[in-house]
Amino acid sequence: MSMINTPLVSVLMPIYNVEKYLAECIESVLSQTYSNFELILVDDGSTDKCSEIVDEFSDKDHRVIAIHQENAGVDAARNNAIKHANGKYIAFIDSDDKYEPRYLETMVNEAESNDYQLVTCSFIPFGVTNPPKFKVISEQVTDRDTAAEYLLGYNSVNGYVWNKLFTKEIIDQNNIWFEDGYWACDDVLFAGNYLYHCTKVKILEAPLYRYRQVATGANRVRYSGVPFQKKWMSSFKVTGHFRELYCSDKVTRACNLHEVREAGIVLRAMAASNYSGEEYKQLTDIVKKYKSEFLKDGDSSYFQKLSVVLTSISPKLELTVWRMRNK
Repeated sequence: MSMINTPLVSVLMPIYNVEKYLAECIESVLSQTYSNFELILVDDGSTDKCSEIVDEFSDKDHRVIAIHQENAGVDAARNNAIKHANGKYIAFIDSDDKYEPRYLETMVNEAESNDYQLVTCSFIPFGVTNPPKFKVISEQVTDRDTAAEYLLGYNSVNGYVWNKLFTKEIIDQNNIWFEDGYWACDDVLFAGNYLYHCTKVKILEAPLYRYRQVATGANRVRYSGVPFQKKWMSSFKVTGHFRELYCSDKVTRACNLHEVREAGIVLRAMAASNYSGEEYKQLTDIVKKYKSEFLKDGDSSYFQKLSVVLTSISPKLELTVWRMRNK
């Protein structure tokens, strides 16, 4: 693939206690076929050897910028990295994941060739025996509202920031930052706020990002019976915000479908911990309200629809079936 232009890309990596995977992750960036980048490593107060690893790479390669901060969370780490970024484009990578070798080259080439304000690619889950399945969106150029639909779906676009190339100018001009208090959906909030200012989005079918799954991941842990936590409800704040921001029938429908899926996930966790507080009724009401709309959706899988039907009958029943399928 020939490069059209080679603008500077700022690759942002928040880091916290991932010494086992960190060097491999950093190497996947340094070995990119596209070389005009700066890699901003933000050590968020790690208590393992991450701080030493960060400094070692910074000493060896002038493209690596090491930042150390007191522990403040992933959102603060990413915001710190954005403040120090000098590139035309912003790319993200989580510190236990990996880029495919042509990730930056492919993403930048697409953005430069047609002035796309956002480029997104597919990804490869790895690290567990049964990684999650998702719908792969075919290569296309699309508009803001259709891209927002994909952003709120469980597919190869999704709301992750690490499989997307952003323009620093749009971030700066519109004062877009990561916001604390949106557990497990801070990515989709940032990406959705950014996408609102886009008119032309390029979707790549190629899986250029490797997304590590771990047995101690947030979703897997909360189905083991840990007590209900109010932070699990943050996804519904995001959909409420997007309904008001976009004022689009297409995006509103996507928010409805997203809420049904998320309600089912949280209700499953509530069932695992025998929680039946006020949030339980709020979520069962969401499932009832949008169930028929979800069952008619052509993009939702058979198993997603079965899960919604079972949840509407009994979240405990759905949990039992989910555990049987995920042994």
